[in-house]
Order: sequence, then structure tokens, then C-alpha cells
Amino acid sequence: MSEFIKKAISNLLPINESEWEAFETKLFKKEIKKGQYFLHKDHTINAIGFITSGSFRTFCIDNTGEEITYCLHFENEFLTAFESLITREPSIFDIQAMEDSTLICINKSDLDQLYKTSHYWECFGRLFAERFYVIRQNRYKDLLLETAEYRYLKLLDKYPDIFQRVPQYYIASFIGIRPQSLSRIRKNIYPAKRS
Repeated sequence: MSEFIKKAISNLLPINESEWEAFETKLFKKEIKKGQYFLHKDHTINAIGFITSGSFRTFCIDNTGEEITYCLHFENEFLTAFESLITREPSIFDIQAMEDSTLICINKSDLDQLYKTSHYWECFGRLFAERFYVIRQNRYKDLLLETAEYRYLKLLDKYPDIFQRVPQYYIASFIGIRPQSLSRIRKNIYPAKRS
């Protein structure tokens, strides 16, 4: 399964065999059952995962006690609480498996060691952080400036089978609306297909 993470890394920065071998020896597999957690709120994350199967949601609980889904994560995506990883402070988020899932992980301490000893991995770390930043900025922009319909269509374009895998109330929360509003959007946009 490590070939999938190798491809994802190469898409960000082409990698040679010696750099890959140094990285691959530090990887470990983690299986997480549906409903179990990759990270609990108020804990500091110590690893980056790469999803080879399954899905996760990153969420927090607001001051009314309602769960707010901040991110959805699927196969061939990296998974971590980046703010906690960098600052070494406890996360305000939980990361929970929505399906039985498998991750290929690397501990932060091992990654830090690669950063210190390899120019390649130091460059990769910078590019990874920049990519993460852009993804989060686009997420904020969509929530602040775009319509719920736009956010729905964008999500559906990226993950066409999402409604077969993720409960609708998680999807609605991610888009920033109530489940009833999501049902109306689906009926209005695709009345024949998605009613």
C-alpha cells in the first residue's frame, strides 16, 4: 500500500529511490474501525497519516453542544491536525473514522529527523505546509463568500459517491447548513436524480 503514498509525495515533489527508502522504513500501518478516533480533542497529535482506505471527519463541538464538521477526508489524502502538529499544543478538533479505515503513518519525530538530514524532505515539508495552507484558505473562502449550492456542487464534483459513504448530516454540517436545507438543494439542483 505504500506505493499510493509514494505517488502522492511524488505529485508534490518528485522523489528518488534513496529518499523514498529512508522514508519508507519509518512508515507504519494503522487500522481504525468506524466510529473510532485518529485524534481526540485536547490531545496533541504526533503523526501524519495517509488514507489508503476508508474516510474520516474532522469536527469540533460549538458552545451550544452541536458538532461542526470542519473537514472530510478520503482515500489518497493526508490526515493530521496540522496546527497541533506544528505548535505541539492540544488540538481543538476530533478526527473520527466514518468507515473502517486503514492509514499509513509516520511519527512526527521521524519526520523531523528527515527534515534535519535531508534537503529533499526539508523541501517537501515546506511544500506540504504551503499546500495545506492553500487548501484551508480555499475552505474559508468558500464558507465566507460562496453559496451553499456552490459548496454542495464543489463537494459532489470532488467526491461523486459521497452520499453513499457519509451521513447526510455530516455533509450538511461541512457545507455549513442544516440537513433540511441540504435536502432542498439536492431536490432543486437534481430533481430527477437526487430527490
